[in-house]
Amino acid sequence: MKLAVLIDAENISASLADDLFKSVGELGEAPIRRAYGDFSRPGLSNWGVVCAQHALLPIQQFANASGKNAADIALVIDAMDLLHAQTVEGICLVTSDSDFTRLAMRIREGGLAVFGFGSPKTLPAFRHACTRHFPLEVLKCPTESVLSAVKDTADKGVKPAPQTTAPKKTPKANKVWDVHPTNSFAALAIKAMSELVHTEGWIDLAAIGSRLRIVDPKFDCRAFGRPKLSSLFQACEAFDVDAPASGHMRIRLKPVSLPPQ
Repeated sequence: MKLAVLIDAENISASLADDLFKSVGELGEAPIRRAYGDFSRPGLSNWGVVCAQHALLPIQQFANASGKNAADIALVIDAMDLLHAQTVEGICLVTSDSDFTRLAMRIREGGLAVFGFGSPKTLPAFRHACTRHFPLEVLKCPTESVLSAVKDTADKGVKPAPQTTAPKKTPKANKVWDVHPTNSFAALAIKAMSELVHTEGWIDLAAIGSRLRIVDPKFDCRAFGRPKLSSLFQACEAFDVDAPASGHMRIRLKPVSLPPQ
């Protein structure tokens, strides 16, 4: 997929750029890369190095008056030009500003995909307006930021696996999380699977992944400490996993065993 990456540099930290473009690279090729802001401000000085490292074109917008959003307007103009030119298949809006909600909706109405990148605290209106939304803090440090990114699900069964050895000062990148049928992931997965046609309960993993992004556009398996959807299902006791040596992985909900009468 050919993408354009438009960054609201006044709203996003330059320290997140490496993880941003790693995730963008998993979606497709991004020949158009632009960052918008008043780079004469001390707070945006780090973007100079980042622009050189990631082939970003800095779009300088001087703040002619305090409190005005000249950079935001420049980003919107370029996004609409790209939409009408139809030279890309999708646009990545890198911002946590929900003021871009209508822009995301308009781009999707025009037939392009919209991938949002921003804080996990970004308002739902903008997240749901995107084809998919990726929380940048989770992408930067999947294990250390899981609790803050999904702590609202803590009372639903998401908890760290018991420590078998003394805890280390720095958590491992592949920290495993116990996933139970009552937590938010299992609930989302069951809802997605209920909307798909199955053969004796088995459903193709790829189909479930596509449906999950429709059920919840902000879903990201890395928020549960797993890099891939397949490993997340394998760690969840609520599901059976069929992974043949040749062929596609299949998933089904485990039969419920009732206690003897």
